[in-house]
Amino acid sequence: MEALFDNCTDRMRLRDELSREADASFQEQAEQSAGAVLASWWKHPRTTAESGTPTKWLAALPGVKVEVHCQCSAEVAARRFLDRKRHAGHLDDRWSHAQLLASMREQASLGPLGLGSLVIVSTESIPDMTAVLEQLAAEFR
Repeated sequence: MEALFDNCTDRMRLRDELSREADASFQEQAEQSAGAVLASWWKHPRTTAESGTPTKWLAALPGVKVEVHCQCSAEVAARRFLDRKRHAGHLDDRWSHAQLLASMREQASLGPLGLGSLVIVSTESIPDMTAVLEQLAAEFR
């Protein structure tokens, strides 16, 4: 995939196409699974933002659904986004810090997706995973 990025003249178009293909594959695999943990940057149903994995299909999945909603300040989220290193084909550098911070604030204001039971985890710092796993186990009982 990264070689495709390297040889493409219209990287935004290619990035968008590959993203849609990845979302479709992700959905297909989840629908064929007997049970799974799905992790993504979800496109919130109440947002007008273009990025994120679509969510409409999640409600139709069978079985128990538990949403783990990770919360941290927009400032921390923006810093983590800028500090990560991914292939240039993802075009992460297309946002200024101010644009990214505004986007993170908007996303944070939307709250959880509203699918199934809810476990909220503060990720401002490293969470207590034992406590998180206990909460999740309680939701699946």
